[in-house]
Amino acid sequence: LATDYLIGQGHRRIAFISGPPNHPDAMQRLDGYRAALAAARLPFNGRLVIAGDYLESGGQAAINALLDARVEFTAVFAANDQTAYGAMLALYRRGLKVPQDVSLVGFDDLPSSAFTIPPLTTVHRSTDEIGEAAAEAMIDLVERRTPQARVSSPTLAIRESTRPLRT
Repeated sequence: LATDYLIGQGHRRIAFISGPPNHPDAMQRLDGYRAALAAARLPFNGRLVIAGDYLESGGQAAINALLDARVEFTAVFAANDQTAYGAMLALYRRGLKVPQDVSLVGFDDLPSSAFTIPPLTTVHRSTDEIGEAAAEAMIDLVERRTPQARVSSPTLAIRESTRPLRT
């Protein structure tokens, strides 16, 4: 969803800051990033992918590593909002403006994401729906029934950290 949105905004060089390499969520988000590129017939470039740790410091370190390696990108998809916060700080400290120079998207839609400067565009997952599904699964397990897999569809909270690519 995040990568599709950035592609729709005209971005073609989209960096991805993942979570820890063996974390299931991180692997799924990397798969989604790769699938969106493939669907848009954009080549996968491993230089645009860098491992993070789901922490602000990891996002900051990832952006610094990309910039130090002179990897060119116009947008960043961070695997969670905390990583995006660190990425935003690193971009700021390196003299790059979000979204004027680099568009940035996070994942989780933490309450504080609406209050960053600029407010962060992010993938939203309903914590209420996740909690309800978890509670229903627990009841099923207690009652010796097989829990039903139920996943809500994510949406995109579009805020001011992204804009169409200007060529």
